[in-house]
Amino acid sequence: MRETGKIIGIHEGFAEIRMTASGGCSSCQSVSMCRLMGTADRQILLPLNGFDLKPGDLVNIDTPARSLLSSAFILFIFPLLISGMAGFLTFRLTYRNQSAVMAFFAGFLGAEFLIFILDKFLKKTTFFSPRIIGKTEN
Repeated sequence: MRETGKIIGIHEGFAEIRMTASGGCSSCQSVSMCRLMGTADRQILLPLNGFDLKPGDLVNIDTPARSLLSSAFILFIFPLLISGMAGFLTFRLTYRNQSAVMAFFAGFLGAEFLIFILDKFLKKTTFFSPRIIGKTEN
């Protein structure tokens, strides 16, 4: 996914970028997440990646689709798979609904804990991070 943003500040090798809502925002299901602050603008801090940029420059920002799909799987599908398997296996072993429900929620909490641990390792990678890919013409 490619977006355009305006650099509003440079801080120790990082660019503070403000991105304005684009034309696709009106049909996006996540529009409320970007507008939590009450405006149509989002601000992010990205590394300069060797580009010679200054405040006021417009830049292209790329977030690879594979990182969006991977993060959606990890955050939403993975916990449901783990908790569903825990509930199913518990029911097949005990034939008790109460045990299966408790195992479902225990599996869900366990999956969330695994995601928390995984986040510590993935935070060091750039796989999920957007990046500046170039300067645009004004």
